[in-house]
Amino acid sequence: MMTPQVITPQQMQQILQQQVLSPQQLQVLLQQQQALMLQQ
Repeated sequence: MMTPQVITPQQMQQILQQQVLSPQQLQVLLQQQQALMLQQ
């Protein structure tokens, strides 16, 4: 279920709107996004 994948800003917005993630999961996602942005 938790397969590593690139999350698009669109998906990010959907997830935030649904608010289905726990704060911990959100933090992990944000860290992933930051890492991706640093790589570019």
